[in-house]
Amino acid sequence: TLSLANGIPTGTVSAKLEDGTSLGDNLAFGTTAEDAVSIAPTKAKITVTSGDNSVDIPAESFYGGVYYNLIAVNDGGTVKLLGAPTSLAQGVASAPGAAAAAVAAAPTVAPTLPPQPTVAPVEPTIAPVATVVPDVAAPTQAPVAATNGPTARVFNLDANANLQMRQYPNSDALSLSTVPPGTVLVVNGREGAITEIPFSATPKPAEDYQFVDPATLLTDPKADLVPEQTWLNVTYATPDGGSITAWANALYLDVRNPRGEKIKLASLPLVSSNLPGSVDNTAAAAPAVPANHVAATVFNLDTDVNLNIRRTPDPDAEVLARVPNGTVMELLGIKEDQQWAFVSYSPASGGTVTGWVNITYIQYSYNGKAMKLEELSTRNLLVTTPDDTRGDVTEGIGPAVVPTVNPTKNAYVAKVALESGSNLNLRREADANSEVLAPIPAGTQVIVISRTEDGNWLNVTYEDQEGWIAAKTDVATFVDITYNGKPAQISDIPVTGGAVQPPAEQPSSTNVGPTATLDANSLNLPVRVADAFVMLTGSPGGENQGLPGVSRGQEATLIFTDGKFSYIELPDGTKGWVPAGAVQPR
Repeated sequence: TLSLANGIPTGTVSAKLEDGTSLGDNLAFGTTAEDAVSIAPTKAKITVTSGDNSVDIPAESFYGGVYYNLIAVNDGGTVKLLGAPTSLAQGVASAPGAAAAAVAAAPTVAPTLPPQPTVAPVEPTIAPVATVVPDVAAPTQAPVAATNGPTARVFNLDANANLQMRQYPNSDALSLSTVPPGTVLVVNGREGAITEIPFSATPKPAEDYQFVDPATLLTDPKADLVPEQTWLNVTYATPDGGSITAWANALYLDVRNPRGEKIKLASLPLVSSNLPGSVDNTAAAAPAVPANHVAATVFNLDTDVNLNIRRTPDPDAEVLARVPNGTVMELLGIKEDQQWAFVSYSPASGGTVTGWVNITYIQYSYNGKAMKLEELSTRNLLVTTPDDTRGDVTEGIGPAVVPTVNPTKNAYVAKVALESGSNLNLRREADANSEVLAPIPAGTQVIVISRTEDGNWLNVTYEDQEGWIAAKTDVATFVDITYNGKPAQISDIPVTGGAVQPPAEQPSSTNVGPTATLDANSLNLPVRVADAFVMLTGSPGGENQGLPGVSRGQEATLIFTDGKFSYIELPDGTKGWVPAGAVQPR
């Protein structure tokens, strides 16, 4: 179905197909033809006339079950025709020249389009498909063309579910297609302001419209936009060589730059939120409806804490993977005492992990509806999994990342407070005449073990050496003391032989939960990687433990350095150790 509108302010517009079918005659600026024209799937040329200017638009393919909004514009004196297709009942028989097939009748009037986009917290839903062809393998995704921009892999869905590709950034908007987990999409940007787009459901903003970019409201440089409240404009390369550009919810997309590094949603460019999605040169249909299943979603964890998926239902069992709040897994079964659940998890990088999780940190849903264990049991949706069932990982799953030990957590840290270029001597004994083990440059941080009773000397570690530094005299102080990033006094530090206690005004934490990635605030200096490539390790000079590698130019935050190794945090929150010389200030 074709609908013509005039976007040329200086004259009227008429258009017709090469077979003489009129799409509109003498349309005034800003008006649309009273009747949309329904045609059979075809490839046809369109002649557009505006005043004395008549232009033949090259032949285009028009698919059945698609509503085409066509608008004539004047581009530098040349009349052009812009098109915005909206898929209504598009299927495998919709393409021009396709074999005869039953196709849903296209409407003869313009459809009611979605209202102005609003943010919806939950997406996706599963779109039903009228017919499922048995014994036919699903098409594989077309290769994603090389791009200098970000891409996103679909993940974090209920098992066997597909992600909705919406015409507008709104969970109530028309679904143009659905894509399965693992699909790679090109990311064009995130939802921005409403702009003037004549063929949009919202062609222009209201007079009192104001747009505030949510990224400008972030006060913490480490913070990012809330994924479930963020919509991304993406392009999907379909198996038949076409493409679908649409809107998808960021909660289900793992966004990375061309180097494979996770990037912040706030860093993406803005795309007009009233720009409609489009289906171009493809007859791709939505995948089949998935089978009924129970989903287990991770919740109830503290910030920066991950839930362990273990090989057996035992708190001391091997950890196969660690997953954060919001991760969606499939519930395969539950232990007889209902203390452990057996789940299947598909990470964004591919592969599958099956294993046991503590039920304290998961909540359940069936086909998108939240349910309690009791209701699942009543509906015969619970399977009792034997205690001796062992978790497993498929090929391509690396070892679970071991949370690195942050040396500044619950420890006193002394920063050498001397003028730039000066050094503070590390001595073998708490004596100004003792042997000098190493000079410690100004600005260096060292871990404090204890102090002398008068507080003039501190027992510290520096570059794997233990020794003593002068903390103060009667007239000068040589160090600044912190505890978990907050100022502390030398008198708070235990005397040699005593146990380390936090400052009196800062109680220690005794909360014990799942494995945590510890946060400390010591240096917090912006740095970038200077080496061509370096792998993060779980301890200074230790094993990699499944941590990623970083390339020259990668930005990070320096949390702590002892002059030999530095403890850094990447933008995605990953922490680990690198040689001190591998990073430099930015």
